[in-house]
Amino acid sequence: MTTLIAVGFPHETTACAAAEDVQRMASGPVLEADAIAVISRDEAGGFHVTTNHHAVAGDSMWGIFWILLFSVLFFVPSLGMVTGPGLGRLLRKIEEAGIDEAFQDGIRELLQPGTSALFLAVGSTVRTGTISGLSRFGGRVVVARLPWKAESELQRALHGRLPRAVPG
Repeated sequence: MTTLIAVGFPHETTACAAAEDVQRMASGPVLEADAIAVISRDEAGGFHVTTNHHAVAGDSMWGIFWILLFSVLFFVPSLGMVTGPGLGRLLRKIEEAGIDEAFQDGIRELLQPGTSALFLAVGSTVRTGTISGLSRFGGRVVVARLPWKAESELQRALHGRLPRAVPG
């Protein structure tokens, strides 16, 4: 089971700084390089997304997952986007993944104009230091579990295959 962690910050640039810290602190299979994403909103309400994509990260789904998750949470509702059948199917998979509504509502509430959020997808064992180390940035943490079955279905929809076993 994967844990989704969102940390909302009161400034546009804080999540980027926190992401750099997490990348330095994280090591091993608990946190993959593309399992980190940052989204910020400028004062005008525009969204800015930063994800990591690595050519060797073929076994991971997180790079595309973040874009789809942010589409479901922010882009489609706030921009009134219309989606075609292919993208619509993928967005429905994200919506049906069982991501807790309190998590969705919590992060929507946090990400207002002039703020930012750091997103992490971690294995079921999250090192306490990884999250508590972010407290120096003054962020508010929102957590949700992504059940293995939902993760498997997402991986199949995104890449046509099952994910590898998640450590922990």
